[in-house]
Amino acid sequence: MSRSDSERIGDILAAAEIASKVAAEGRQAFLSNWKNIPTAERALHIIGEAATKLSDETAARYPDVPWRQIRRLRTLITHEYHKVDHEALWETLEKSVPTLVRTIREGSQAPPPSG
Repeated sequence: MSRSDSERIGDILAAAEIASKVAAEGRQAFLSNWKNIPTAERALHIIGEAATKLSDETAARYPDVPWRQIRRLRTLITHEYHKVDHEALWETLEKSVPTLVRTIREGSQAPPPSG
């Protein structure tokens, strides 16, 4: 059974919450605790996978979300895991994930685009 777009948006927000908890521990803990990097990678993978499966119509409701970059990060984590830069991953957790959550939450308050 396929998941609905609203369920996928929920998946994105739930995974972002996990990523935010990792980020809340701080950069040093992120880099030094062996559990944090794979946890963050898994959360970002879920975000990317859900983003990949969203319909074009739903993605268009959130025009400020960088869907292409989210999908590319998922591909990198999945297929080229050995190339993941942990400092760049930290930047994503610290800056991009909170922006993503805020943008989705604000977009879900807006009426669907007409046209």
